[in-house]
Amino acid sequence: MAEVEQQEEVQYKIPEKVSTQKMLEADQDDESLQRWKASILGKSQGANGAQPMAKVQKIDVHIKDNDTHFVFPLSTEAEVNDLKEKPVAFRLKEGCEYTMEFTFNVENDIVMGLKYESGVYKRGVRVTKLTEMLGSYGPQAEPHVFTTRAAIAPSGMLGRGKYQAKSKFVDDDGNVYLEFSYHFEIKKDF
Repeated sequence: MAEVEQQEEVQYKIPEKVSTQKMLEADQDDESLQRWKASILGKSQGANGAQPMAKVQKIDVHIKDNDTHFVFPLSTEAEVNDLKEKPVAFRLKEGCEYTMEFTFNVENDIVMGLKYESGVYKRGVRVTKLTEMLGSYGPQAEPHVFTTRAAIAPSGMLGRGKYQAKSKFVDDDGNVYLEFSYHFEIKKDF
C-alpha cells in the first residue's frame, strides 16, 4: 500500500465557464452534440444558471462475496461530524474486494468534472492517494449514483491496522462540495 505515486503534469486547460442556456443554444446543427447535452441534462433542461451544487447524500461501502455493506449518510453537517467522531466507522477483512457507491444530487446547473479525492493515512503517514473521476452531471430531481472500480484491501501483518481517510468531492472549477474524514480498520477477519 505504501507505493510511490507519480503524477504526470497535465497540460489540459479548463475552458471558460459558460451558462447552460448558452450551451444549449450553441451548435444547434450538430446532432451528436445535442444528444450529448441531453444525456448530461436529462429531463431537466431548465437549469437556472445559479452556482452549481453537488450535494452528497450518502456513501455505501460494498464488500464483494459478503452480504455486509456499510452506509454513511452525509447530507447534514451533524452526519459528517458523527462519521468523523466514530473511532472506527467500518472494518474490512484483509485482502477483500470492495467498492464504494456515492449517491448525490446536482442542483442549479451542470457540475463539470466531479471528482472524489481521498488520502489514506496510517499513524499519520499518508499511505495512498486516490482520485476517482465521477464525471459531469446536470441537475435533476432523482439522485445520481456512481460506483467506483473494485479495490482490494491490503493484506498481511503490515496491512492490518487502523486508518484515517481524508476525503472531498471537488469539480473542475475547484468548487469543494463536501470535505470529510473517517476511520476504518483492516483486520484478519470480519
